[in-house]
Amino acid sequence: MSTSGAWEVPAVGSSTLLFSPLRYVGAALAVTAGYAFVLEAEDQFHRAVWFGVLFAAVTGAWFMVASFLTLVDTGTTWRTTLGTGLASWLVILAAQFVPNPSGVDDTGELSEPLTLLRLGLTGLVTVAAAATLSDRWRPALSRSALATHAMPIGWVTLVIGVAAAATTAAAQSFSA
Repeated sequence: MSTSGAWEVPAVGSSTLLFSPLRYVGAALAVTAGYAFVLEAEDQFHRAVWFGVLFAAVTGAWFMVASFLTLVDTGTTWRTTLGTGLASWLVILAAQFVPNPSGVDDTGELSEPLTLLRLGLTGLVTVAAAATLSDRWRPALSRSALATHAMPIGWVTLVIGVAAAATTAAAQSFSA
């Protein structure tokens, strides 16, 4: 056993099993982020094929991370989540510099609601991953209300997140 208490168990294979209270919330946010990315993924190929491939890779990575968080709560899973969040930030940043052809509605500009939602979701998941991997925040997280109600809070987060993404996409599609 490690010094962080009951939240960590002995290593299995090459990764340590964690009992993170952020597991289901992180998975719900990752699904929502993937959904927010997939709503604009097709249009990103109009910018450049290489950019479309990067955007699609990040989109798929969010759904894989959500699956991993749901199935296996390990340090490796959370490091992969952190990496996906950082890669997403880089793709969103690159979207600001890759030329945008005219006639493409979903462009990923910072003024668009879906882009702002993607930035927010990416930030939340990245912070959750960093907090889970941080030795400093583990004791506080294990004593939180989230630790005893992690799965129901994850479901509520998923419903709210998908509704927010759908509402944002609808608002963006009807805006001028």
